[in-house]
Amino acid sequence: MNFESLLTITGNTTKESQNSIEDLRLNQILDAIAHHSKIDKNQLRKTLYERLTDRKDIAHRQNILRDLEKTDVFTAIERFSLGITKVFEFLNKSNKERFKITKQGWFLEAVSEYVSTVERVAIELSEEQLESEGLKNTVEYLKAYRNSQRFERLKEELKTAKSNLDSIQFTVNIKENKVFVNKVDGEKNLNIDIENLLSRFIEDDLENVELKLTQSPVLTNVEERIVEYVQKINPEPFQYMESFFETHQEFIDKGIRQFYEELDFYLAFLEFIEPLKNEGLSFCFPEIVEKGERIHCKDGFDLALALQLQKDKQRVITNDFYLDRGEKLFLISGPNQGGKTTFARMVGQIFYLALLGLKVPAKESSLFICDHIYTHFEKEEKVENKKGKLEDELLRAKKILNLATERSVIIINEIFSATALEDGYFLAEFLIKKILSKGAFCVFVTFMHRLAELDSSIVPMTSTVEPDNPAVRTFKIVRKSQFEKSYAIYLAQKYCLTYECLKERLKNR
Repeated sequence: MNFESLLTITGNTTKESQNSIEDLRLNQILDAIAHHSKIDKNQLRKTLYERLTDRKDIAHRQNILRDLEKTDVFTAIERFSLGITKVFEFLNKSNKERFKITKQGWFLEAVSEYVSTVERVAIELSEEQLESEGLKNTVEYLKAYRNSQRFERLKEELKTAKSNLDSIQFTVNIKENKVFVNKVDGEKNLNIDIENLLSRFIEDDLENVELKLTQSPVLTNVEERIVEYVQKINPEPFQYMESFFETHQEFIDKGIRQFYEELDFYLAFLEFIEPLKNEGLSFCFPEIVEKGERIHCKDGFDLALALQLQKDKQRVITNDFYLDRGEKLFLISGPNQGGKTTFARMVGQIFYLALLGLKVPAKESSLFICDHIYTHFEKEEKVENKKGKLEDELLRAKKILNLATERSVIIINEIFSATALEDGYFLAEFLIKKILSKGAFCVFVTFMHRLAELDSSIVPMTSTVEPDNPAVRTFKIVRKSQFEKSYAIYLAQKYCLTYECLKERLKNR
């Protein structure tokens, strides 16, 4: 029986450009998720940078994540993950050991942990009411593997190896600077005497008391020599352990390993969002709709900004949006530093995370499957770049127009802001008309709010301010025409940069 992947059914994935990833600050989000990996951060990062293209795969991941959010299922899965992690830790210790018997001992511990972990998760998951086909298939695989001859043989030989070692008895006598190791030959077992002695001081209602001596996992030279002599006087258990070591080098089943590795994707994400949820932020499974149907988002937020504000104990502002049939483009304008760019990034992030099959930062949402997310954000000019800023912007915009389709998401932030107003308006009008003719969904952030009058499919949105104090931003973006006024005077007053303030300051110098 083959193990069926928890990550994909079709195997179809694609990548967004690095420019889009960075413009949307997705690199900060994806790297933060990968940081929670318990296995391989680079491998998890690779998975996060390859998003899905098929509705079946998105539903596959969403359903598995729903199951994992059930407390008992999560507990069983987390225990399995920790158990297999411990297996690899024991194997790593075995590989580093120079002393053969200790090397084989750590290997035996790894196999023992592996067997108990697999058996436990098979039993625990089979008792749960699972909804996802992914975990249901996994349970069937676990049952089949647990009942296989290979696993049964591993269990039996492990049991024999441990039983053989447990049966070894020997004495160690130290006389002056010499150590003598001998077989047990009628010597009294002092453990019984110690137990009898301690029992006088132990209350009757205490069930179990164990006396353990602290010992290092690394043997000293003297201890190694003692073990060597024990091996000489009891060769059979050690011969069996050596044979077990040689025979079962590949004891970890490929399907079990894949199960363990793919779970890391889900467990890391759940661990990543937990502290944000504890602060009251919402995450939801987006409904996947057809292109052209109504899309919406309630209480969405910029996840990269939320991570940044979390460090400063500040709360991120949430926003809503919706796009009805026939509407294609959000044209967002309003006062500077009002949250327009943050809103645009939020839309891109929500689309991307939805296409990873994960929960998105919102209370509820419905989205379509796009072929690509194209972005155009202002870039810092570089001395070595011989192109002017306008030429660079035009070339990047042309590339987007050449690649975009009706199934694309395009996010453009403050393009042509450095040109003369009329020139910028002419170029922006041309660009918007081209995007609309493509049929792509677009978020267009600009100070040229009258561009909203170009077409009925354009939805004007505005970043708002406090009604009684326009210098204070609310960071809320609403469906509304741009206020017909400038906010520069309020900023000038706030920072004492009006004509009167400057004249007074210069006078007092």
